[in-house]
Amino acid sequence: PIGDIIRDSFKLAWKYKYLWLFGVFVAGNGFGNFQGNLEPADIDAAYEWILAALVAIILIGLVALTVVLILHVISKSALIYNVYQIATGGAHSISAGWDFGLKRFWPMLGVTLLQIVVTVAFVFVLILAEVLFFVVSTVLGFFSLLFALPVFFAGLMALSLMWTYAERFVALETRGVVEALGE
Repeated sequence: PIGDIIRDSFKLAWKYKYLWLFGVFVAGNGFGNFQGNLEPADIDAAYEWILAALVAIILIGLVALTVVLILHVISKSALIYNVYQIATGGAHSISAGWDFGLKRFWPMLGVTLLQIVVTVAFVFVLILAEVLFFVVSTVLGFFSLLFALPVFFAGLMALSLMWTYAERFVALETRGVVEALGE
């Protein structure tokens, strides 16, 4: 069964290559390094230039991150929609996927932001608990790892499955974030 699913996924991806565009934004992408020449004679001028360049790089990075997040969220719904349309024999295209992704943008953004917040909080709480155990006793810290690591991986797996279902529900059932998590 799992082999059939994987084979069918590869066939679907190969046959409908436009889905790759949405997949790229769902998977995320990296940014290159900025390298420039800086040889000012005056240290104060160098400091001001570095500070201005750092602010510019941070602002450009934030704008780029925002654009990538928007494309990521649109592409999630577009990919879910087009795969569903293909699986059910419905009409599918890059423009139909894009339109659907735009239509479901806000609920999908809500799921995505909630996913980030909950996952970061989950990881933070587990790390904080481990640090506290190690502060109390090194031995207690190591023994607590025997419990914490399986909980960590099981929790991430459960969160992953919950978010995957919530994303499908928000996209295909055209419901809101709270309703998706309630299902």
